[in-house]
Amino acid sequence: MYLRLYEFLGKYDILYNLRFGFRSSLSTNHALVSITEKKRNSIDKGDFSCGVFIDLQKAFDTVDHRILLKKLEHYGIRGVTNNLFNSYLSNRLQCVSINGSDSSYLPLTCGVPQGSILGPLLFLIYINDINVCIKNSLVHNFADDTNILFSGSNYKEVAKNINEDLNLLCHWLRASKLSLNVKKTEFTIFSAPNAMISNDILNHKIKIDGKKLYQSNHIKYLGLYLDNRLDWKYHMMTLKNKLHRAIGILAKLRHYVPKTTTKLIYYALFSSQMIYGCLIWGQRKQCQTEIEKIQNCALRRMTFSNSECDIDALFSDLKIVKFKDIVTLQNILLMYRINNDELPALKDFFQHIPHDHGTRSQTLNLFEKPHVNSVMYGINSISYQAITSWNETLRKNPAFAELRYKPLKTAITKSFLLSYS
Repeated sequence: MYLRLYEFLGKYDILYNLRFGFRSSLSTNHALVSITEKKRNSIDKGDFSCGVFIDLQKAFDTVDHRILLKKLEHYGIRGVTNNLFNSYLSNRLQCVSINGSDSSYLPLTCGVPQGSILGPLLFLIYINDINVCIKNSLVHNFADDTNILFSGSNYKEVAKNINEDLNLLCHWLRASKLSLNVKKTEFTIFSAPNAMISNDILNHKIKIDGKKLYQSNHIKYLGLYLDNRLDWKYHMMTLKNKLHRAIGILAKLRHYVPKTTTKLIYYALFSSQMIYGCLIWGQRKQCQTEIEKIQNCALRRMTFSNSECDIDALFSDLKIVKFKDIVTLQNILLMYRINNDELPALKDFFQHIPHDHGTRSQTLNLFEKPHVNSVMYGINSISYQAITSWNETLRKNPAFAELRYKPLKTAITKSFLLSYS
């Protein structure tokens, strides 16, 4: 039923384009790329953005069955199929078990069955029309994590439009019988360091359901800390602390386990932290340099090497890719999927070189670099850096354009490792 329902939703393009959670081939990375690129583009043009990060209370547990069935009917799931879902949701019982003692059973009147394959998909259908109720802002969803974003050059205009959308959102939440946690709902003003913006005025004006929202300089969203300058200082600070702790563990364990096991621990404790979201925050050279210094330290600890050792030889011997090359690899793999029309939600950020620029560019599927106004928010943007990585790679190795996703990933990784030898 899940496969048939998901195929039906895809065939008729029912699900909202910027809904990333619980969908095939869409990850937190793609949601973060869309959000941060919108903000970067706005700041690069001299505007600023207001992002409101919505926290829904027990969203999966408060889905109203009657409303869900109506929405399924609206999207074309009618008749016997709708009755099947009605039967699937109805007459479910639950109890509380403590120390082997069970309470009496009570019927579940709301909520999608969690732990089931259908539960998340039914929830996506339930909140699919949330963007329709928002008039001015752009809505991003990853499961129940919702972000609304509005950009402009005038703070009064931004405050007016955001408040209007938050008021409409309140009406939608009430109609859908969902609850909002105002205390955990925050907003941030994203702007360039030299922007003259009175954040205090906005802080007094951004409200939802008559309650003033808390303004934060950095917000944790999908595992990354987004700060109001998009310079990733706070995220880098927390990440470096985690990486140093992982190095401490490696330094202790290296005495008791073989090198192969130490390498497995490196990937589990160090690399997993290092590479998460690096496509988003790792485009700046400064970030790459800082993380690579810590990565070099990790490899020296793993191999009992001193600071004067040949660091390239360590990367080659261990067959570990340098951080800056990991970012380049992530850029190329992103562009591969863009080039193959696998990420329609991100296609607006990337444009192929026009046909009048010669047949070679068309054959290689090269992309045109976007026009930018600044280094920090233009040249360091994901779209600019990813297009640069993709174009340079295909110009050097035209055969890569014919490879599929996994062989391409393997070929590029091998080329990096060979460059260290």
